[in-house]
Amino acid sequence: DMSEASVGLTMMKTPDLVFFTDGSKLASLLTPEEFATLSGYVSAIGINGEMLQGFKPWMVATFLALSPCEIKNNSSGHSTLDDVVESTAKQRGIKRVGLETIEEQFRSMSDMAMEAQIANLKLSIALYDRIDDSMATLKQLYLDRRIAEMFPLLEEMLKDQPQQARLVIREFQLRLIDQRNQRMRERALPLLEQGNAFVAVGALHLPGDVGLVELLRQSGYKLTPVN
Repeated sequence: DMSEASVGLTMMKTPDLVFFTDGSKLASLLTPEEFATLSGYVSAIGINGEMLQGFKPWMVATFLALSPCEIKNNSSGHSTLDDVVESTAKQRGIKRVGLETIEEQFRSMSDMAMEAQIANLKLSIALYDRIDDSMATLKQLYLDRRIAEMFPLLEEMLKDQPQQARLVIREFQLRLIDQRNQRMRERALPLLEQGNAFVAVGALHLPGDVGLVELLRQSGYKLTPVN
């Protein structure tokens, strides 16, 4: 359940995952120029500079994950793919089961090393003026079923900042992809054993030696592409 109400409730229940609880301020982790640029970007979604100060870097980076085009689409009533899948199941009376909770997802991101969180936010700020182009390219790779090329694309975009990029990609791959793949596999197996299950996950959870496709094959299932 990724509704605003559910996300808001999780933030209230686990403030330590989302906010600094030791008096730290976000601005102290960025240059004055970066913080000013960031404040300008997030003002479009109703967050001011003072509100920003208490958020942990990973959370602020998620504010920059949507491009202006995506924000405009969402505000005009266009549904995301996730919403379409969930609402279709609901309309058909199909039972819906989450492979993870919002709190678990928050914890995975909060567990990223602080150095990596800061590097990720800095890179997000630096690349935000190209995010519409980036999103369009990622969408096309998805539609072309070239999912495994998404990380190489990211590496190419970050080649001017190799040290930060390596740190971010390593932590992202470990915390947000590999470890969650294991959890998703364990949660999906009982549903698959019951039969007639439709499992939807983010595209980056599919490819690779520890991707869900390979993990399910290791569990004894035969997986083939549907064309």
